[in-house]
Amino acid sequence: MAVRADLSSGSLRGNAVKDPRTKYLLGNVHDGPDHGARDTGEDESAMGDSEMTTTPAKNGAQINPAAPSDARQDFGPDGGASQSPVIWRIVLTVLGGALGYVTFLVGVVFEDLALLPQAQWALGSALVGGVSMALVLGGPLPLRRAALFAVLAAAVATVLGGLYGGRFAAQDSFQTSGFGALILAACLLIFAPFVMAGAPRGGMSENGGARWRDYARLFDLSWEMVVRAAAAVLFTGLFWVLLMVAGGLLETVGIRLGRLLRAYDWLGFVLSGLAFGLAMAVVHEMRGYITPYLFVRFARMMLPLVLMVTGLYVVAFPFSTAEQSTFGLSPVLSVLVMGAIAMTVISAAVDRDDAEATQSRFLRMATRIQAVILPALAVIALYAIWLRVAQYGWTPSRVMVALTCALAAGYAASYAGAVLLGFHSNWAAWLRRVNLYMALVAAAMLSLSLTPLLNAQAISARSQSARIVAAYSGATPQTPQTPQGALYDLKTGYGKAGRRALAGLEQYAEVQELAGLQEDIAQARSAKSRRAFVNGQFGESTTAGALTELFQAMPIYPEAQGRPDHTGTNVPLGTLNHWLRSCRARFEDGPACAMLMLDAQAYAGRQFAILLIRRPAQVITLEINEEGTVMQNGATLRATSAGETGVKIADLIAAARDDDLRLDTPSGPSVFMGGLEINPRLSRGLRPRLFE
Repeated sequence: MAVRADLSSGSLRGNAVKDPRTKYLLGNVHDGPDHGARDTGEDESAMGDSEMTTTPAKNGAQINPAAPSDARQDFGPDGGASQSPVIWRIVLTVLGGALGYVTFLVGVVFEDLALLPQAQWALGSALVGGVSMALVLGGPLPLRRAALFAVLAAAVATVLGGLYGGRFAAQDSFQTSGFGALILAACLLIFAPFVMAGAPRGGMSENGGARWRDYARLFDLSWEMVVRAAAAVLFTGLFWVLLMVAGGLLETVGIRLGRLLRAYDWLGFVLSGLAFGLAMAVVHEMRGYITPYLFVRFARMMLPLVLMVTGLYVVAFPFSTAEQSTFGLSPVLSVLVMGAIAMTVISAAVDRDDAEATQSRFLRMATRIQAVILPALAVIALYAIWLRVAQYGWTPSRVMVALTCALAAGYAASYAGAVLLGFHSNWAAWLRRVNLYMALVAAAMLSLSLTPLLNAQAISARSQSARIVAAYSGATPQTPQTPQGALYDLKTGYGKAGRRALAGLEQYAEVQELAGLQEDIAQARSAKSRRAFVNGQFGESTTAGALTELFQAMPIYPEAQGRPDHTGTNVPLGTLNHWLRSCRARFEDGPACAMLMLDAQAYAGRQFAILLIRRPAQVITLEINEEGTVMQNGATLRATSAGETGVKIADLIAAARDDDLRLDTPSGPSVFMGGLEINPRLSRGLRPRLFE
């Protein structure tokens, strides 16, 4: 029996196939190894011994999966039928194991080798980049071509990795320079679909254009990569669950599988790679059953929800308070992730071509509205990272976030322009063109960030050096948490550029006779960690010593009270050192902190003190019990957003110095000024606002 489908007439018509699964079955008829009926995605039991032939409308040529066509021979392992599925599984499994082992070498062994960072990055990029590209391309491409393009990818990765590694010295850890690995991986993954689309012989797509920019082909290949990788990761996770259960079972009979894994550090990496590679091979074989179409439909269904969330956010953002809209990095990334989700659902809605794009008027209108809203999200993300940089300067992570924001802005402006300019024409085709060329722009910008032309470490070192100079020279008030912490970052976090900047600051401090900067640089060089440096934990500091230094560093009001006697404290050492460093800050109009002593007779022998700190603005109540132990009583009252009506800590300290404050106890140890009661123990709604 022969089943014949005429593509020129009937229900199967070119790309306008109504059955969603049939589109992918016909689209993949020339992909990968020849596995007979299973490769077409049809049920083998239903096919039986039948032969399926198709007659395209263009030339009437027949395509028979049982007798591979030129297209199948061009686009499968070793030309199609010459390679058995078992051998292909072995090849990808071995590649997966090799990827696991080279990952172990780069991440663990290279750290212990006396290699220059430039050599480590060049060699590691070549190994990981080449093997991973062979694993990704294997299956969609014949083995020989996959190997060829893997070698080319390894060569490109070697150059980029070597350029990036030149920013660091031998004492820099991988954590310091780890951004480069993520950037390099993103570049290779972006180029992979273009390689797979343009690799087959012929060089031209069905519509007459170059294969590498055939959007329909690129769309299918990109989604297939996502599905293939997701399924492989899931299988690898299940493999480890089974391995742990098996290990527990074998322990009961004296076979210690866990001890074997701990004895050989590389074994876990290799086993994970073997499982991942095998899954990649099997998923590609079963692509007729595991198609991306379901995930594309799921993404398309999420479009109304994404539109509602982004629309509400954009409308509500201008009306949010300053306290709510002052972003850290995490909110910036949240905006970027939501923007990426929005672009994904838009791409799913326009699909690979007009025939497969959504035909729903509601979804088409929602797609256009979402595309127009995207620039607002990009502007918010750019504004957020600008706020962060204005407050704390550039760091390598902020440079990369800013680069991502710039890419997001490019995508958003292109999406909105495609919809607005092509509103009465084929706007969906314009969106597909944007996706094609913006992917190349993204890969180019990410590659550029690995070269000396866009050196995030050098940019950050210059920025932090300028902030440190401004703080210590008196151009701006010194903020203890940021410039002083940046001194340690220059030593460890910014590679060669950071250490050059730190040496320059040493020379500047010596010429300008800035003793405070010289002392802090020396402490940064001797500190064992950033946290220890910021908290002031230099040497073998103790809580008793830190408390004594704190009481000696600040003025006491009223002066007649004198400094309190103390025998110890339960306040953490890090907190004491944080207060101490804040008190050592310099201000032209008065001290950085002060301690207000309350009358001990009013509290039945319990002595209370109120600690005032200018930057960051804080009010802390301390209690000294009969044994002389200093304790914090109640929460710390901190500054609210700047610019609001409230009480300045500097005014409180000045009033205490002039004896214009009233210390009283109606609701516990309190400071009264201008009719306001300042007490950290009050409920939050009754507290006056503080600012620096």
